[in-house]
Amino acid sequence: MDCSVFICSMFTLGNGEMTRSPFPDSPTYTNLALDPNTGYRVAVAAKTDNDELTVTQWSPVVQTPTTSNTVTVVIAVVVPVVVIIGLAIIAVWFYRKRSQTKNRPNQQKLNVVNSVKDKELKRNIPLSKFLTHIRNVSQPNLYKEFQNISFSHPDFSNSVGKLSQNDEKNRCQNILPYNRNRVKITTIFGEEGSDYINASYIQMSTNEKKYIATQGPLPNTMDDFWRMIWEQECLYIVMLGKLVIKGEVACNQYWPSHNEPTTAHGVTLHLVAEKENDWWTSRELIVKRNRSERKLKQFHFTSWDNDDEFERKNIQAVIRFIAQVRKEVDASESSSPIVVHCSNGSGRSGTFIALDRLLQEMQEKSSVNIFETVQQLRQDRMAMVENFKQYLVLYKGVECVLNHMYDEVFPNSAYVNDHVKNDSDQVIYETIPELYEEYDLSNV
Repeated sequence: MDCSVFICSMFTLGNGEMTRSPFPDSPTYTNLALDPNTGYRVAVAAKTDNDELTVTQWSPVVQTPTTSNTVTVVIAVVVPVVVIIGLAIIAVWFYRKRSQTKNRPNQQKLNVVNSVKDKELKRNIPLSKFLTHIRNVSQPNLYKEFQNISFSHPDFSNSVGKLSQNDEKNRCQNILPYNRNRVKITTIFGEEGSDYINASYIQMSTNEKKYIATQGPLPNTMDDFWRMIWEQECLYIVMLGKLVIKGEVACNQYWPSHNEPTTAHGVTLHLVAEKENDWWTSRELIVKRNRSERKLKQFHFTSWDNDDEFERKNIQAVIRFIAQVRKEVDASESSSPIVVHCSNGSGRSGTFIALDRLLQEMQEKSSVNIFETVQQLRQDRMAMVENFKQYLVLYKGVECVLNHMYDEVFPNSAYVNDHVKNDSDQVIYETIPELYEEYDLSNV
């Protein structure tokens, strides 16, 4: 197998010069100056003559100095080291791939990476082409696609959540609401920080505040949680996961048992109905404050504790769960936000909200953009769709609807597509274990 390797003896990032990529037909670009006192990571990409692409893992974070005149010096020292290591890794990869090709000339070409460009990974995918798309893109490329989404928005501050008086109100210190769209509860006179709760408004495609994503209540935030519910006039709560997961408390129980009403900061709670099935439990509560009374419903999905074991039957259950929530909310004509929480308010919560968005996209646009959906969610709350396994759930969810559940989820839709009817339903599920083994994603 012929391949071309371009090696620069020295490449300085941030020198302000015009640069051209060694790949054919690549445009020139400006090597912009790096910002002082900022963390950067470096990776090396290599491409063969037949358009196969491989990319090394990212380097450790390199922190630039506080003064700009020494930034390029630091990067100039680090980049050659990374390039040398990266080229060695790439050379080994090419050698192994070439040896395997020679030894097994009749075997189908290895699908370690595909030559799918970033712009093809981050586009609107028509439903009629979705199954073909996920056949043609390798899962390592999906993993790289996921890695390209920033954990949080660099321009949005979360300084309020970091204040010392709010430390004990955060279940996870690395997942905090942005100041710009955090939910504020009424300030209690004389209590500093009493307007803070770890909760974020999440917008849909319009400017309406459709959801509130929040962490599972702690013992010391139970009152704050119910203050938020009352003040925001929320009528629906979605809970994802059990109270205890893998022996650790993921969420403290914040609803009463039958015949045992409880009070949280002047809000009295009565459980009036509870219905269980194999996948979720629905609860109806009466919430009272002073002389006002409201009826509230909680949808508690109890079968999502382990992302590793999230098989197809779970995906179908989640889709039905979302459809049921959406059906009841739409029937109520409520304009108040839906409260969605798991443990940290980002992982399963983000996945639920992303799937709900994607289902609405499928109905309204006949296309989906999974990358953009997650990227937009992380502009409202950090770490939404927290790990790669949850990111795959989004692809599985769309695939599952197209192959098995379209008429069930969209009973009044006129959408018909032969590819959806005839394509195999084994597109993603069979290769997930291989991907985890290849990339050691057991802890992502």
